[in-house]
Amino acid sequence: SFKKAAINNVRIEQSFLMLLFRRFAMRVSVGGYGESKSRSEVVIPLEKGQEIRKHFAEYLPFFKCDTGMFIKPKPNTANRSRFLFLPTVYFVLAIVTAVILALLFRDFIHFILFCLCVTCALIFCYGWFCLFECFKGKVDFGDNIFIRSRKGLRTCELYCPKENVGEIKLVRFPADMWHNTCRIRLTVRSERADSLCVRHLDYATVKQTLNNY
Repeated sequence: SFKKAAINNVRIEQSFLMLLFRRFAMRVSVGGYGESKSRSEVVIPLEKGQEIRKHFAEYLPFFKCDTGMFIKPKPNTANRSRFLFLPTVYFVLAIVTAVILALLFRDFIHFILFCLCVTCALIFCYGWFCLFECFKGKVDFGDNIFIRSRKGLRTCELYCPKENVGEIKLVRFPADMWHNTCRIRLTVRSERADSLCVRHLDYATVKQTLNNY
């Protein structure tokens, strides 16, 4: 058990398997007391997203979006290509590696094909989550912070009060400078800090929003 005041932030997560059943999991990050350390607790392991928000919206006032003025990646062809760049590279490497191994070890070709199928399935999942970040990723800055993106091979929504934000970092690589974009990483102020990143956001829009925040 824990006190409501000890909750630093809320995460709503969905793995690929949970996606098939349209279910989500709810986690809260809880601050420690005395010698106890901060920890992450699973409050709801499996439930519909609407039901989770319905039951906890009043209990957790920050569990909502304030302004509705979302900053999103532009879903144009150039951005989609950037989000799918790594999955494409991994897919090509998997095919090339499998062909080389099949030529070198012909007696194990069936095992190599099996491993290739499993690898391609994982790459497909990774590519789907990258596209999720492209089309569904967003950030909202208000009295409450909302950010939606992917975290590994799962989708993630992070909610927290403004005062619990430890760091908002803008990162730009050479490709971001070329496309005039950036990636924003939000880190919650806690011992085991939760963080979430959205890539390929319009740099001018992000800077203007943060300057007015």
